[in-house]
Parts: sequence; C-alpha cells; structure tokens
Amino acid sequence: MKQLKTRELLYDGMEGESLYNESHDFFGRSFTMTEILRNPFDRLKRRIESEAYEKVISDAGFTSVSSFFKPLEENKEVLYRSQNGLSLYYVTHLHMLFVFSFGETQPARYQLYCEGVWEMYTNRWEDTP
Repeated sequence: MKQLKTRELLYDGMEGESLYNESHDFFGRSFTMTEILRNPFDRLKRRIESEAYEKVISDAGFTSVSSFFKPLEENKEVLYRSQNGLSLYYVTHLHMLFVFSFGETQPARYQLYCEGVWEMYTNRWEDTP
C-alpha cells in the first residue's frame, strides 16, 4: 500500500444539516456522512492483509485504546483512534482506501478529517458495496 494523501480537515462546526446532508469533497471524490459512518475502521482488518492494515496505522499515527467491551478484550482485538482521539472510518473506491476520523471535539462542535488516502494493490476493481 502506498499513501497518496495525508491528513486534512474537511468539516469543523456545529452538528446539523450541513454536516449530514452535504457532500464533503476530498481527493477528487465526494463523500456523504452516511457513506463514511457505515464502515467502522475495525472492520477494515477483515478486508485487507495484516501488513497493509498495520502500514495504514503506522503511516497515519493512530493510537490504540483499551476496549470497554469484554468480547473484544477476550478476542484480543485492538481499537484505534485518530491522533486527536476521534473514531475512525473507511471507504474504498476502486483501488483507493480513504480513512476518515469523525466526532465531537467540544460540546456541539464536530470535526471530520480525511486521515489519508492509500492505493491498494490487492483487488483494484473491488468497490464498497
């Protein structure tokens, strides 16, 4: 996997229609919040090779967090957060992987970042279902 783009702030403001109803443009592609939020980052580990998953974590500087859920702890699954502690999500499109972070950073203030874009080499024609 090769990183094509690094972290960029896409939205910083109040929760409302502008956050959820408008498209957020990044790296030649438009994304909706629904599209982003339906793919939590922890599911990505099942879709790509372990080495590629670890490279994304390393490139972006994600940090691991302790899980409050006993089943995750028992399975030794690790959850990751962005550099500023936001939840992570991903979208694949053609041969690219887009990783986003999103969450409330202050009361009523939400931020959406694209944490980066990576070119995937495994199955270039697979797209997000």
